[in-house]
Amino acid sequence: LDLARKQAGADNPDTLVTAHNLAFLYQSMGRHDEAEPLFIDTLERCQRVFGPAHPGTMTCTQSLASLYQVTDRPDEAIVLMEGALEGARSATGPESPTVIDLSRTLGAMYAQHGRAEEGEALLAGALPALRRMAPEDHPMLGDMLSTWGECLRRCERLDESRDALTEAYEILSAAQGQRNAEKARTAAERLARVWRALSDEDEAARWEALSQQPTGG
Repeated sequence: LDLARKQAGADNPDTLVTAHNLAFLYQSMGRHDEAEPLFIDTLERCQRVFGPAHPGTMTCTQSLASLYQVTDRPDEAIVLMEGALEGARSATGPESPTVIDLSRTLGAMYAQHGRAEEGEALLAGALPALRRMAPEDHPMLGDMLSTWGECLRRCERLDESRDALTEAYEILSAAQGQRNAEKARTAAERLARVWRALSDEDEAARWEALSQQPTGG
């Protein structure tokens, strides 16, 4: 990294990729104290060089947020993602793919950390734009519906949760790829919880069984 900075400059795009990858390596090795300042420096440079909505900036943002989460600092991760979302909205408008993706990520973080009402509102606002933008069977739509359905469940809006999660499962279970298969199983697991809360043990058991089966291609 030092050589790349000396030869190409610290703000060179290739140097920034190298810096991010080194920080990621540090994190994977548990060397969080070394990863964090490198992630922060790289993110600041990406914001300056590329702007707030560039894919490289988004990658660095999500990597730093992940580090905050694995080091038990979810509030810092949320604040970071909130800032990234606001910056992307200002740069690209409220319905860009970057804004929608950040909304999905932040909504999931809200749900994970006891802020389901905020997550539900954020995702409910982003879903119409995603439906206009993506095909009705796009996995990203299924993923957002699954997260939204979980927020609805935590808000005790069970009928809406059931419908959102059922649609999510149908989309994700028909999609190709192991990652989508895993997300389909997650949607099924969430549906089992909803049906149990609705006092229908037969449906809960059916969805539990589906959550344990391979799906997708």
